[in-house]
Amino acid sequence: MNCLIHKWDGCKCKRCGKVRDEQHDWEGCKCKRCGKTRDEGHDWDLCKGKCKRCGKACDEQHDWDGCKCKRCGKVRDEQHDWDGCQCTRCGKTRKLPPVIKENLSACMAGDHIVFGKWKGAPLYWTVLDAQGDKLLLITDECLETKPFHLSGAAAWDTCSLREELNGEYFYTNHDVFSEKERQAILETTNDSPGIYYQNVRNWEELYTNPGNDTQDYVFLLNVVEACKYFNVTGKGEMRDSMGYKAFEFPQSERLSAEFPWWLRNSTRKGAAAVVVTTHGMINYNGFTVSERHTPQVRPALWIRK
Repeated sequence: MNCLIHKWDGCKCKRCGKVRDEQHDWEGCKCKRCGKTRDEGHDWDLCKGKCKRCGKACDEQHDWDGCKCKRCGKVRDEQHDWDGCQCTRCGKTRKLPPVIKENLSACMAGDHIVFGKWKGAPLYWTVLDAQGDKLLLITDECLETKPFHLSGAAAWDTCSLREELNGEYFYTNHDVFSEKERQAILETTNDSPGIYYQNVRNWEELYTNPGNDTQDYVFLLNVVEACKYFNVTGKGEMRDSMGYKAFEFPQSERLSAEFPWWLRNSTRKGAAAVVVTTHGMINYNGFTVSERHTPQVRPALWIRK
């Protein structure tokens, strides 16, 4: 029954149990009389995730030992204790930058150098070949996703990617190369090779006529160069739309990367360009030249020592 006249004991009536929002007997965040809670005075079980009294969750007051909390084991992505590529506390691994050769005149194939910048960070290159006073370089990693050509069919000599690599996107971009570095890059004659294979089911010849030779400062490797410089010795295979084996092609795990990357060979009558897959296969059927969501760019160039 409701009282005609409440007999309040703080926030609660002794007679009928009615609660009023005043004169609570707070014990931290919780009233001892009525159980009401407030968002202050919590008795946090530190980082365990909740208040001991009311159960409210929290994610603070960790007892951090570097990157790992001593109490709950939570890991944060800072203050790792790196032992080379692995954190001794949480086991996280990182990819270390390559060992850099600073004396270009002493560089040999397989060495790594820093040459230019990419998005403000040092740009690392692998030396593929050393000939006399010049070095052939390829970026250690793919840079970013780019279409081989914006639309329509194209070989290397006519594709938009060639124009971008030799223009403001890369070669003439002052955020990538200094003037001194740019002067060290050599102009190179490159072919514009097509790829030939036959569809076993109907013997259709899928052949892309090669384009004209080009003069480039920056370019993509072609199939022959990729196989040569990455020591490709294994065999892969291409199958037609009916599943028949068409031809065997070179492959190698050393060609693999985190993302597929373009080579400069065109295929499918110029509608596609050859790519290296993430499994190290050379995909001769290629990706459509206007594909802009998957294949990435891995530039190559010759520089003066």
